[in-house]
Amino acid sequence: MRLLALVLCFLIVAPAGDAAEVVGVTPADGWSIYGAKVAHLRDAGAPGGGATRVEATLTTDPWSSGATAAFAGGVKAGETYTGVFWLRAGEGVRISALLLTNAPPYPTFAITESIGSGDWQRLMVTGVAKADSEAGKDALALHLGRAGPVTLGPAIILRGIPTPGELDALEKTYKPDRIAEDVTVAASNGVKLAATLRIPMGAGPFPAIVVVGGSGPQVRGAFRILQKRMLSVGVATLEYDKRGSGESEGPSNERVSVLAEDARAMVRLLRSRPEIDPGRIAVVGHSQGGMVAAQVAGGTNPPHAAVLLLSPAIPGREHTIDQIARSLVMNFPERGSYDVQRGFAARLIAAAPDRALVEAVVASGVRDGRIPQEAAEQVITALTDKVQLPAALERKPFEDLRRVRIPLLAVYGGKDALVRPQENVPAARKALAGNPRAEIVLLPRLNHALQVPLTDDPEEWRTRPAMDGVEVLERVAGWLEKTLGVKPG
Repeated sequence: MRLLALVLCFLIVAPAGDAAEVVGVTPADGWSIYGAKVAHLRDAGAPGGGATRVEATLTTDPWSSGATAAFAGGVKAGETYTGVFWLRAGEGVRISALLLTNAPPYPTFAITESIGSGDWQRLMVTGVAKADSEAGKDALALHLGRAGPVTLGPAIILRGIPTPGELDALEKTYKPDRIAEDVTVAASNGVKLAATLRIPMGAGPFPAIVVVGGSGPQVRGAFRILQKRMLSVGVATLEYDKRGSGESEGPSNERVSVLAEDARAMVRLLRSRPEIDPGRIAVVGHSQGGMVAAQVAGGTNPPHAAVLLLSPAIPGREHTIDQIARSLVMNFPERGSYDVQRGFAARLIAAAPDRALVEAVVASGVRDGRIPQEAAEQVITALTDKVQLPAALERKPFEDLRRVRIPLLAVYGGKDALVRPQENVPAARKALAGNPRAEIVLLPRLNHALQVPLTDDPEEWRTRPAMDGVEVLERVAGWLEKTLGVKPG
């Protein structure tokens, strides 16, 4: 591989001294990509055998698309850091690589412009940090807007400046813990679903989990923390874009029965792969995805196990009334208590989806002060939806849970305002009473985003990844490891 780098003049480079120390590794599928479609694939030319294809559109704006690999640890001012990465780009293509703080105004402490050769290259950028920063705040960043499509291998962050011999050794000995591969899965009605399968390195066959997202548009990437943990102990993972979302085909469909068929298609794919142990597959679903997992678990030819994360156990009609009432209280607290708004919500659901009836109930709610006039049309639109609303009302998770006989873990959160444990935990216990292999766990501090809130800000969850708390991760991952027969070490 050729190393080509044109280093800009303001780059400050410290003299080489002790051996460079590896402080962070990003596998080929671990880059954070923006502004471009992404595909994970096998490629023998890349270290570790895996690569990520970034379909960047060629523009005059280098920032229009790019990729970042975060520093695993903190950065100290005055210390030298080096980002090493493997890339394949068209001959003559220019790629800017930077070391920077990954937040506005994106202060940079190193930048290099590299020229593509048409083949795999090992490239690097080196600089001296200007300020201290916390773990995860700094990153190796690639500007790809002027490059067009490129293929990325892994990235390695080092403290110090590696010698050519050290770089050769890094490349030769690099072994990722998994390899990622994008696959297309045929589902019902001829719909093709886009999925990513990650398989641990080593000798299989491996146990595996299928990750199922919640309601609304859902794409891959929501449960990276759980997947990373499972891959680290030798469990393969499969995630997919929900039908009608991301790269998956078909119109969106919120009916649990349809979504359960999609999840079953994922289980069938895993069973067909020689790297996977067909007898050690679990389906893990969050919120609506938990209802999907329950239906799969209670159906014919179920997987070995299922995990339901913050998933309703009460009937869909009751759950929808509760959600409407809580939404009204949260958005218009001065308009009435939960009990008052619940009665109003029940009248709305009784009228839905008939527009004339819904309009009459909404008009009475405006007159009685239950909702403001400016919110009336939004409520009417939501309650006259003849596709999504019936799908929500027809759900019967209690019945699905009663049919489950495989090992099942149901997790609820004490801070969950959408799937309240007060109603759902008793319902789940009753439904699962006939399954001695079912376990129900209530984590008092957990919210619906699978996080422990750190502040009173209701928008805090948007800035944090799902399952970033130690307790919920250990509960779920530990149960999966035990149930799937993962051997310690």
